[in-house]
Amino acid sequence: MKKLLSICLILFAFLQYHTVWADTQADHDALRSLRKEAAESLNTKNFDRLSPLLDKSFTITTVDNHNCKNPQDFKSYWEGLFSGNKAVLKSIEVDPTADALTEFLSPDVGIVYGSSTDTYHFTDGDTRKMNTRWTAVVRKNPNGWKLVSIHFSANLFHNPVLADAKRSAYWYGAAGIILGFILSLLLTCCYRSRCKSHV
Repeated sequence: MKKLLSICLILFAFLQYHTVWADTQADHDALRSLRKEAAESLNTKNFDRLSPLLDKSFTITTVDNHNCKNPQDFKSYWEGLFSGNKAVLKSIEVDPTADALTEFLSPDVGIVYGSSTDTYHFTDGDTRKMNTRWTAVVRKNPNGWKLVSIHFSANLFHNPVLADAKRSAYWYGAAGIILGFILSLLLTCCYRSRCKSHV
């Protein structure tokens, strides 16, 4: 009897292990689909497609250090990048990859991190690539896995967008110095001409 009970316990544990593994594997597959769908939504500037992927308490810290505290706040920020008088971008292409599988903090909450190679197409015709890091918190509800929070960051010391801004500042500064020098020469010449005319 004891031997039979031991076999039943081992079999039960074995079945439980494989059931948990199957659920976890299914969750990882769902989370991969979530990441892919979110990236495609951003790349096509389709916020209506992105919205169902966001938890109702969704927050995001963008690569330019803007903090959006809910989905609607993020929508306003996102649309402002591409439309209106202050629009700076024509489009953006993101390609996020995870460094490892999602770590489950509980059966319905996970954290995952990784990198992304992002391409920015600016309204002035310029195109820049930038490597970013990201960390995301996901939560499972009756409708599936949703994005709860995302934080993006960029390398301050190897940032092509900032580097371009610095180069532009140097060029504008140099142009200002040259222009000032030319104006001073013209004013000097004009002053000398006037002095000679009064002699």
